[in-house]
Amino acid sequence: MKFYVEYGCGCGDNYMIVEAKDLAAAENYAYEKAIEEYESYEGLHGILTKEEVCEEWGIEDVDSDEAEVAYREEREGQLNYLAEEYDEENDEHVSALEEFGVWEI
Repeated sequence: MKFYVEYGCGCGDNYMIVEAKDLAAAENYAYEKAIEEYESYEGLHGILTKEEVCEEWGIEDVDSDEAEVAYREEREGQLNYLAEEYDEENDEHVSALEEFGVWEI
């Protein structure tokens, strides 16, 4: 099935059409792409690195479980992603298909 997915982290959204077995797979793909996007901007445009998160939260051990939880919480707050069934009557979906084609995931 075809799905329209969007993903980003506050530094601009990306979109595409993907071929996936179901909506859950498309949503997972969008989520993973949003994480990749976040990680690519760490330290830039207000996207915090793990060290910066620890500094803000007053955590001394960057390798601690507490640091990991804080980092994930910060990251999750920045991510945006969605997946929805492709709709040939939706102009956004059609534009994405025309611009990028369909990506197999």
